[in-house]
Amino acid sequence: MKTNFTLEPEIFDEGPVILVTFRHSGFLEVVFASPNIRQLTGYELDAILAHPHSYVELLHPDDLQNYLDETIQAEKQQLINFQRRPYRLKHQDGRYRWIREVTSIRAEDKAKTSLFNGYLIDITEQFEAGMARKKAENELRKHHDQLQALVYEKTRDLIQAKEDADRANQAKSE
Repeated sequence: MKTNFTLEPEIFDEGPVILVTFRHSGFLEVVFASPNIRQLTGYELDAILAHPHSYVELLHPDDLQNYLDETIQAEKQQLINFQRRPYRLKHQDGRYRWIREVTSIRAEDKAKTSLFNGYLIDITEQFEAGMARKKAENELRKHHDQLQALVYEKTRDLIQAKEDADRANQAKSE
């Protein structure tokens, strides 16, 4: 079924989905972003566009190489669309936000330049909730194991006490 869907770019002025276009020609630079990128980075759109390399500079150092590797691999494999592994982006306030990025790639010219058109979603709350759940599960597993060990120890003590009592009763009756 074909629909007539027209996307109004203003829908991305606010809200949780940020539109972005990166140009890759040996390095990544932001050439377009929806105004709500301010929510994600703390920086105004004009500041991001005035310093097009700034987005990559905001990547967490532990995520930077993977981000760049994914970019190169996607181009080598001539992918049309791909989803990056979640990565961290530094907000102006110094805190890192977890980002999910879905991107489509299109060659811009014969000079080995690609445009990465995509959207970004802040998944920090979901990521932190998942980490909290894992921590709680680990704590629960630890307490479960401790309780099992305690039950085993007390059961062993009770069996020993019963055997001692049986022997004592046997000795009395002889």
